[in-house]
Amino acid sequence: MGIFKDCDIRGVYGADLTEAEMGRIGGALAQLLQGRSIAVGGDFRTHTPQLKRALIEALLRGGAEVWDVGQLSTPQLYFSKRALGTWACAQVTASHNPPQYNGLKLMLGELPVLPEDVREVGRLAEAGAFPRGEGVLHEADTAPRYEAMLRAVHPAPLRPLKLVVDAGNGAMSETAPRVLAAMGLAVVPLFCQYDGRFPNRGPNPADKKNLTALCRAVVREGADFGAAFDGDGDRVIFVDGAGVPLMAEEAMVIFTRRLLAPGESVVYDLKCSSILRAAILEASGVPIMERSGHAFIRRHFMQAGSRLAGEVSGHHFFRELGGDDGLFALVTMASILSDTGKDLRQLLGGVRYTAITPDIRVQAGPEEIDRVFAAMELWAREERLEPVRLDGVRLEFADGGWLLVRRSITEPAFTLRMEAPDEPSLAALRGRAARRLGLPQLAAV
Repeated sequence: MGIFKDCDIRGVYGADLTEAEMGRIGGALAQLLQGRSIAVGGDFRTHTPQLKRALIEALLRGGAEVWDVGQLSTPQLYFSKRALGTWACAQVTASHNPPQYNGLKLMLGELPVLPEDVREVGRLAEAGAFPRGEGVLHEADTAPRYEAMLRAVHPAPLRPLKLVVDAGNGAMSETAPRVLAAMGLAVVPLFCQYDGRFPNRGPNPADKKNLTALCRAVVREGADFGAAFDGDGDRVIFVDGAGVPLMAEEAMVIFTRRLLAPGESVVYDLKCSSILRAAILEASGVPIMERSGHAFIRRHFMQAGSRLAGEVSGHHFFRELGGDDGLFALVTMASILSDTGKDLRQLLGGVRYTAITPDIRVQAGPEEIDRVFAAMELWAREERLEPVRLDGVRLEFADGGWLLVRRSITEPAFTLRMEAPDEPSLAALRGRAARRLGLPQLAAV
């Protein structure tokens, strides 16, 4: 059951996740589908084809109507669900995880799965009482329609910007350069050949060490900007013309400033810098904080009818899609740069930057983790703070700073993240947290 996470299914291929296990998952999904239709795709990891085959065979044995849409990005899989009118969709992928991992992303009905949905799939898979029926298999190539949709978002010819596209050998390797070139952009491809071993960099672009080659290429090529995708193409990180990566929140500030109308809402995860909340309020929008996690953000975004949503990991959600898409975000950003004649940093003019830490991971046993959370609750009571408990405990202070502590769901550990108005204030907050939580190492972070 360890592969059944809050928002998806994920584990090491051959150890945690085998073809036999994927078959049991397929049987469980068939029971939930009750003969309804499902679009099934997969990314370009070396073991995806055999896992996808095992999934489809189990779905067909369970009487499902299956649309096999091939190997493609996760955003194209979501597009396929809409285009084909299927009730559900399943993507064999491990997203940004290293190449030895694989898994499954799911939608059942019109909303992303919740933790209880994933647990139910796990329970049914373990029980093994699968339905028997005669399913129906269709095949569909949705690439032409997906790419036409992307080109239609901004049909006017774009200013001939030059950009470096780093697909990281993942699912956007061929689609992204083709779409962008068709829109009139000068594309310099980097790692744009499918290779599920990810030989050139890790598939997580939110990890700055995986952006080194892109940053150098942007400067070397004299490009206007660059973009890096994750392994399955639903996340993107931008790099400015000087080869400096943007925080995901900075990209969201640009989208907010250009796309948000007064009264519209933006959903963001509680780890985001307050520069995003400030931009939403400056645009007379409604900021909505949500717990971290793709499914939680997307679900709230859809239910609220929000204009935009975003995560610090590089997910960007747009109302036109009803979800997230790294390439849609890139096309939109290119259009903004073209329309305004400004570069990324100029579009961020006037932002009042804060000081923020990355996630600080602390290995600890259950008793130590409980002690830290108890210390957070005591801190809140003594200083009359109102804790935010969307995910873990977040304390917000009068100067606009905050401290978040979250439990890890994958290992005995917890993470902390802190923000303050400036570096001296952040250093002071680290010191207070070190004393309050009995974690002297925080003072030196």
